[in-house]
Amino acid sequence: MKYRSIVFLVLLLSGVTVSAQQRLNLDSKIKQVNVFFSQALVERTAMLNLAPGAYQVVISNLSPLLIENSVELKVPAGVVIQSVMAKSKSTSTDEVKPLEIQSLEDSIERLNNELFLVQADLESLQLQRDLLLTNKQIGGVNGLKAEELEDVLDIYSTKLAEFKNSKLRLVQTEKSLLKQLDILVQLLNQYSQGKLSLNQEVLASILVERPINAATIELRYRVSGVSWVPIYDVRVDKLGGPITFVLKAIVSQASGEDWQDVKLKVSDIDLQTQAAMPTLEPYFLQFEQPILYKVYGSYDKRNGMPETIPMEATDSMTSAIEATFFTPPEIYRSPTGVSFETTVPYSIPSDGRSHQVELTRFDLPAVYKLMSIPKLDESVYVNAAVQCNDLLNQISAEANIYFEGTYTGNGFINRQENDTMLFTLGQEKRVVVQRSKISDQSSKSVFGGTKREKSLWQIQVVNSGNEAVEIEVVDQVPVSTDKEIEVNILQTEGAIYEAETGKLTWKLKLLPKQSQKLRFEYEISYPKGKLINNR
Repeated sequence: MKYRSIVFLVLLLSGVTVSAQQRLNLDSKIKQVNVFFSQALVERTAMLNLAPGAYQVVISNLSPLLIENSVELKVPAGVVIQSVMAKSKSTSTDEVKPLEIQSLEDSIERLNNELFLVQADLESLQLQRDLLLTNKQIGGVNGLKAEELEDVLDIYSTKLAEFKNSKLRLVQTEKSLLKQLDILVQLLNQYSQGKLSLNQEVLASILVERPINAATIELRYRVSGVSWVPIYDVRVDKLGGPITFVLKAIVSQASGEDWQDVKLKVSDIDLQTQAAMPTLEPYFLQFEQPILYKVYGSYDKRNGMPETIPMEATDSMTSAIEATFFTPPEIYRSPTGVSFETTVPYSIPSDGRSHQVELTRFDLPAVYKLMSIPKLDESVYVNAAVQCNDLLNQISAEANIYFEGTYTGNGFINRQENDTMLFTLGQEKRVVVQRSKISDQSSKSVFGGTKREKSLWQIQVVNSGNEAVEIEVVDQVPVSTDKEIEVNILQTEGAIYEAETGKLTWKLKLLPKQSQKLRFEYEISYPKGKLINNR
C-alpha cells in the first residue's frame, strides 16, 4: 500500500511538471554557415533570460530543407535538455504567398529562360552540323586530286571537332541548369501540395536549474539545396612579376532562408576542364586500312581527329622556378578535406543564383617565355610557368586567366607533384611565324617493293618589334611503331631532337627586325601497296 502511494505521488508531480511547462518562442539569427559541396551546416544563436523551471523552447522560421536528424542544440551551464525535435509548421492554403515562394518562382523563371537559350544554341549547332554533312559532296564529275581531297577532309575534321566541343560545353551547361531547376521545382511543388512548409521549427524541452541571464543558446542543423564550385583568377600584371592566384567559391543556395551578414566557412567535402596552348604528342606512323566511300565518282579515306599537341614547360623554365623561395598561405586542412574561413561577413540570399566568395589569394614566382607550335597554330604565345609543388595545398579547379587586366582565356589548375604548370597569357603579335612545305624538294618515289616519301619543311620566324626577343619553336617528325616503317631524319638545323617522341625544339634569340629560317627534313620508307597516316 505504501509503494502504491509513492508511485501515485511521482506520477502526480510529473503531471504538474508537464502542465507547468512554459512555451518560449526565441528569435534566432544565423551567425555562421559551413558550406559543403551538396549541403550546408547552419549555425544560429538566440539569447536566454530565464528563471528556474520547465520550458518548451521554439525556434521558428527555419529552412524547409532542414535535415531533421542533423539538429543539435547547445545550451549554457545550468540548463538541461530533455528532448529536441524538428517539425514542419502547418500553413493555410489561402494565406498570402510568402516572399520566399515568390523568390522561388522568379528563380525558376530565370533558369527556364537560360535553359531556353542553351537549348536554342544546341538546336542551331545541330542544324549547322547537318548542313555541313549534307553539303559534303565535293569534286565535281572528275573528282579531286589526293592532296586536294586531304585538305578538304582536314577542314571537315576540324569543323566536326569544333561542333563536338561546342556541343559538349552546351550539354554540360544544360545539365547544370536542369539540376538547379529540379531542386527549385520540387521545393515549390511540395509547398503548393501542402507537403512542405517554409516554416520549419525546432522544439526543445529544457529544464532550467538556476536563473539564466543574457546567456546564448546555439542551434546547428544541415540543409540541402546548397552547392559550391571552386574557381581561380590567375592574374599577371606585367611580365617578369609574380602570378597572383585568387581562389573563389561560386556559391548558390535555395534553402528557403537568407544568409544575411554571416561568417562563411567553405569546405571541399561532399556530405552526400581556350587559352591553354596545345601540347606536342609523339607522332607515330602505322599502317591504315582505309574506309572508302564514294564522292562523285572518286574514292577517299576518312581522316581521324587532328592531333593534340601537349606543351610542357622546358627544363630551363623549371630550374629557374625551383631556385626561388615561396611560403604558402595558411590553409586549414583535415584528414578529409580542406576548409577556408572568410574574414568578412557575406550575404547570400536563397535565390538559386551564383554568388562569388573570395577564399584566399597568394603570389607565386613565374618564368615567362614566348613559344610557338606552328604545325597546329602559327601564333606566338606568351607563357608563364609555375612549380606545381607550390600548389599542392590548393584545390583543383578551372582558372580564368588575366594578363595586364584583360581576360585572355581559361585553363585548369591540377595539384600534382614534381611538375611545372604552364599558363598561356595571350598572343605576341610582334613576332610572326610561318610554316610551309618546300614542295619542289619533297617527293614520293617507288624502288622495287618499297615506297619512299621525302618531306622538307621550313619555318620562318620574324621579329617585327623594336626589342630583342627569345622564343622557343616546337615541331615534330614522325615516329614509327612498325618495323616495316622506317623514318630517316635527314636534317634538323640546330633543333633539340627527342628520338622517343619525335619532338623538335629550337631556342632562338632574335634582334629587332631580324628573321630566321628553320628547316627539317625526313624520309619515310614502307612497303608499296600499303597506306600510312603521314600528314
